[in-house]
Amino acid sequence: MMSDDCNAFARKFAEETNRTPPQCSDAAAQALRNYYWPGNVRELGNLMQRLVVVALAEVEIEHIRNVLAGVDGNKTRAAEILGIDRKTLREKLKQHESNSH
Repeated sequence: MMSDDCNAFARKFAEETNRTPPQCSDAAAQALRNYYWPGNVRELGNLMQRLVVVALAEVEIEHIRNVLAGVDGNKTRAAEILGIDRKTLREKLKQHESNSH
C-alpha cells in the first residue's frame, strides 16, 4: 500500500515538473511502512514532493557540471548543449551554490 502511494506521489510531482518519475526502492518502501505517519497520506505526499524536487535538482546540477567539465568550463558552450541560455545556466549554478550553504 505505502509503496503504491509513494510511486503515485512520485509520478504526480514528476509530471508537474515534466520529469521521469523516480521509483521507490523496496528498502525505501519498507522504511515508509515502518514510519509512524501522524499526518497520514498528506504527510507522505509532502515528503514525496520534497524528495522529487530535491532529487531532480541534484540530478540536474550533476548533469550541468558534467557538461561544463566536458567543455572545459565554457559556460556559453555548455548552455548551448543544455538548450538553455547562459543567464539561465548562471542562475541554476548560483541557486545550487546558495542551497548548498
